[in-house]
Amino acid sequence: MVESFLSKSLRIIKKEGLFSFLRIVSYHIIKPFLTPYAIYKLRREIYKKNKSEDYVNFAFDFKVDGLNIVPYQIKEEILELLKILEKLKPKTILEIGTANGGTLFLFSQIADPDAIIITIDLPGGKFGGGYPKWKVPLYKSFTRQNQKIHLIRADSHNQETLERVQDILEDRKVDFLFIDGDHTYEGVKKDFEMYSQLVERESNSHTLYSPSSLFSRLSGREILERDKAELQDKRNDFPGKPDMGRDWDSFQGSRGIIAFHDIVPGPFENVGGVPKFWDEIKMKDNCLNLNEIIKDRTQGGYGIGVVKIPRGKNEPEGSNNNPKLERS
Repeated sequence: MVESFLSKSLRIIKKEGLFSFLRIVSYHIIKPFLTPYAIYKLRREIYKKNKSEDYVNFAFDFKVDGLNIVPYQIKEEILELLKILEKLKPKTILEIGTANGGTLFLFSQIADPDAIIITIDLPGGKFGGGYPKWKVPLYKSFTRQNQKIHLIRADSHNQETLERVQDILEDRKVDFLFIDGDHTYEGVKKDFEMYSQLVERESNSHTLYSPSSLFSRLSGREILERDKAELQDKRNDFPGKPDMGRDWDSFQGSRGIIAFHDIVPGPFENVGGVPKFWDEIKMKDNCLNLNEIIKDRTQGGYGIGVVKIPRGKNEPEGSNNNPKLERS
């Protein structure tokens, strides 16, 4: 262990310099001692907030000597998503990709007072993942009233992780699933296929889909080649214009919401294969209700894709009788 620490330290010094190494060391030594005060300050100030705009501004501005909860999001985009969720008041939330805790904080503030919120993050993961253990008390302090936050530090692609989530949910289904973890094409696809099953429910609604049906006929490359012209036409409908807040009222009749982050093409190290996967889902919009939250289509990354799981034909508005989960 000591040898591993020394070799890692030397690698950082050689690659990034002594100053960068000292900054990292100070972060891990000093910041944990700031956590109790950060929790006190956050709890003292947040009770004054009661609107989505207030929560977003707070998350971006909150800071205690460098310790912050800034979301890895474009401010206007995450605000639009919160406005949808604020109306839905989700009772169960599953987030894949905790990172800096910013979206976890925001989701907890607009969720039902009795909500169960689960967030998964891979220690040392790529694309911004892997928070230190000393942040756990800070993240758990985000709760309101009777809410419960469950932090799972594990690989979302492992079957054991899925089973842990199912154990926490018991007989509940997920009202809102936010996928912002592994950004590789294979990674985001697997997260979707594994965890969207927790949102999906039995219904005789013909619009309900199964994740596997998105890929059963053609490969991703074949889908993109076949519908390349059609996809470009869709994008040209909103060239360089904000694509936010359109027809969000229809989401009030949904049973569950799935959202993806980083759907806008950009540098691979930031967006990975998410835009490609999102394009494939868009090609199947005959069986999905979806929309996009994008501030600027030329921004090079970011953007939120939202998929609505519709209610069944015979299911009344406001029904919340979640069917029991079936173990895979």
